[in-house]
Amino acid sequence: MIVEILIKVTNMKRFVIILISFVLFSTFIYSQEKAPQTLEQLIDSIRLEMEKNHIPGLLLSIVKEDSVLYSGGMGYADLADSIPVEGHHLFRMGSITKTFGALSMILLEREGKINLDAPLRGIAPEIEFKNKWEETHPVTIRNLLHHTSGFDDMRLGSMYNWEGKEMSAIDFVQNNQNSLHCRWKPGTRFAYSNPNYQIIGYLIKKISGVPFQQYVDEKIFKSLGMELSNLKSEMDIKSNYSTAYQWGDGVHKEIGFRNIPAGMAGALNSNAEDMTKLLQFFIGDGKVDSMQIFSPEEITYMETPATTLASKAGLEYGYGIGNSSSNYKNKITFHGHGGGIDGYVSDYSYNREYDLGYALSNNGGRSLIAISSLIKEFLTKDILAPEPESKPIDKSIFEKYEGYYRSISPRNKIANFIERLIGGNRLFLQKDTLYQKSFMKEPRKLIHTGDNQFRLAEYNYPTKILLTKEDGNLAYSDTGMLYEKTGFWKVLLLRILVFGSVIIIVTMVPITLIWIVMALIKKIKCKVFQRLLIPVMTLVFFILIIVSMNLILNDPFRFAKLSLPSVSFVVLSILFGISSLLTLWNSFKNKEKIKSKLLKIYYCAVGIAFTISALYLTLNGIIGYRFWIG
Repeated sequence: MIVEILIKVTNMKRFVIILISFVLFSTFIYSQEKAPQTLEQLIDSIRLEMEKNHIPGLLLSIVKEDSVLYSGGMGYADLADSIPVEGHHLFRMGSITKTFGALSMILLEREGKINLDAPLRGIAPEIEFKNKWEETHPVTIRNLLHHTSGFDDMRLGSMYNWEGKEMSAIDFVQNNQNSLHCRWKPGTRFAYSNPNYQIIGYLIKKISGVPFQQYVDEKIFKSLGMELSNLKSEMDIKSNYSTAYQWGDGVHKEIGFRNIPAGMAGALNSNAEDMTKLLQFFIGDGKVDSMQIFSPEEITYMETPATTLASKAGLEYGYGIGNSSSNYKNKITFHGHGGGIDGYVSDYSYNREYDLGYALSNNGGRSLIAISSLIKEFLTKDILAPEPESKPIDKSIFEKYEGYYRSISPRNKIANFIERLIGGNRLFLQKDTLYQKSFMKEPRKLIHTGDNQFRLAEYNYPTKILLTKEDGNLAYSDTGMLYEKTGFWKVLLLRILVFGSVIIIVTMVPITLIWIVMALIKKIKCKVFQRLLIPVMTLVFFILIIVSMNLILNDPFRFAKLSLPSVSFVVLSILFGISSLLTLWNSFKNKEKIKSKLLKIYYCAVGIAFTISALYLTLNGIIGYRFWIG
């Protein structure tokens, strides 16, 4: 009897354990596959993402219609002292600053103090820049606001104020003097450039007569009720700032409040309470409480792209004035701006039609894509996706657009060597449907919506448009980037030369190890190994350059000033160039001394591969590049 009772109890315990496990497992699966249905579920999901992505602290604001669903923080503002993030903690918002530069210029235009279509050279002749098309295509204020000036982006050497000196509005501009050259006709292509908005900061100061920080504070922050937000490049010890961290080697490393001379391009410090006010301002069509600060037309004006070839042809998707658009799961289009600055990644997005929005920032420099998606999924869960527009294709019109297109609007000139290799796309027709094929990606179906505009299947809004440039060349714009039709054989030849060279160089790694082992056991004569020494050294230089480039991407701070890492890159890259030529010369000079025909061919191929790689890097300005020069 007792045994039977024990068995029943044991079985019941097992059943309860299994039941609980099933419920927990089902909840986990549900949370992974289904949109959060309640605010509590959303917060739990965000916490899981924070833990998974090593996010120390998060600024979070969520608004819908007349309600503030969340305004505060999660995680820690300071790990060392275990200080949790609260609504008043300031986070560095990076390029979200541009929204306030745009609002300021719209206000000055409304007051009749500036014409946005006026040439920059006429308003501020003291700003020096190069534009060989100035007579026919001058740089206008509108070009600056829409990022269509053609200026290069901020260079690494201009990103930090090492001396900590106080900088004026014109200092911010002059700090980026080397970026102020038009790479193409202004007002034709979009290319994001921080110096555009540093010039906007100077113009605000010149037109208003007060520093741009003061103007934005008095005219924008105070009007919107953003009480603690500021545009300071140095930490104000009186304010409650979150601490910036960088994740590495399994720990969060504090990186401090770096003095970055971003000015009107990225100096904003804000908190959850103030970002909530900004969201309410936008979804309220420019109203704060019952007061109309900006008109709905002015907000639409901000959201609408202009001046590019694509926008002139009718494409409404893209970058407006300090405001960009993005689709979400074929449901709605969000507007807003993102931002990234050392130790922080931020984003705010809103939709005025459905009166909803959110703002995020984290102090770990981590991606916010997963968390943004969770919030968007939650906010749009009750919204039915509209029937997207679709129109048939006239093959006789679109056949001429078939072919390969290369990117012609790179954000950074120095990174263009990568764009040339992998940045292009191929358009082709198949069964009355246009497809886009990117490098090493599956073709994507493009759906025609009319007027040469196309959308992806998962979008409800066209983001691409087929164009004819002023010079008659065919082109197409894809989410802001401009591509021009070119012969694919040019790109194919370049890829064969560069990628083929890299493959040959990579094969040298195991072969070099074999050579070293054979030399150590004296299977290779000393004279033979001496001939192999030059290509081996060239391989070492090549590997060190790759390692340096990876370090630059992960920690640019170390290369932005004259330092051992930055100087080492210059020396190593020059040595690689020289040793590549020596390898080529040595391989052909000594090929007759090599008995094996196969080894002779390989030896010469290595010399050619190194030379092609060095030549490609030289032509693109990488060899000897001094990152510390702005």
